[in-house]
Amino acid sequence: MSDVEHLKAFVSRDGDELIIQKAPEGHVRIEVTHSVLSDDILGTNNWKNFPIDTTITSLKEKLHRIVGTDPKYMNLQLRENNKTTVLVDNDGFQDGSLTLNHIPHLLEGVNLNIHIIDVDPNNYVASLQDIDSQPSTKMTDEEYDKREGTYRKWKQEQEQKQPSTTTQPSSTTDDNSIEPSWLKIGDKCQVKSDLRTGTIAYIGLVNDTVGYWVGLHLDLPLGKNDGTLKGKKYFDSIDKYGAFVRASNLNVNSQQPNEI
Repeated sequence: MSDVEHLKAFVSRDGDELIIQKAPEGHVRIEVTHSVLSDDILGTNNWKNFPIDTTITSLKEKLHRIVGTDPKYMNLQLRENNKTTVLVDNDGFQDGSLTLNHIPHLLEGVNLNIHIIDVDPNNYVASLQDIDSQPSTKMTDEEYDKREGTYRKWKQEQEQKQPSTTTQPSSTTDDNSIEPSWLKIGDKCQVKSDLRTGTIAYIGLVNDTVGYWVGLHLDLPLGKNDGTLKGKKYFDSIDKYGAFVRASNLNVNSQQPNEI
């Protein structure tokens, strides 16, 4: 099959049917499995091509780079693709100078399996998979704070760049009879109910009404007046830029007037 044909077959295959490519000329294609490592850890493509003139010593070194087991702790089995029928046991792999093309059955088909039995008494490969047995390093807050370029420092810098936003104390939220002392002329603010923004230009009583009002010079012409109400001027603004709102309806930024 050409590469294009292989790709078409891969895309159109049913279910989890595995397509095993044929080895290049002068090579054998073998599935590699391990007594400790699962197929998931080895990867979905654990079929490897080996030159037929590869010696057993060289094969074990190549397998060592794949699975991590030291060659001296490898027992090899050549098995059929059903992984149950052993064709060549470890005794057939003892001669390190022997090449793959001299191993019985190896050149008879592509669906063969080399199973690595790990006999390391120290269980090195197994210990690498046991996360709980590995020493973990936990950094204290003091050590972390000394590091540069951390997420925590970045977050602190971003918070410092943002203007601090304050709202009136909850105890006076709906009590308009109390003067909103937390506000001051020149504060930038936002109207909670409709998100209009502006600058505080007046704080005080308004004739014929009960309680304290805040006069705003809005950033956009979304108001109802120019700071004048029923013929009395409370603050200077432009027509449609003035508005009166209750303090409880404001979010206030602690900025100076020149930061409008």
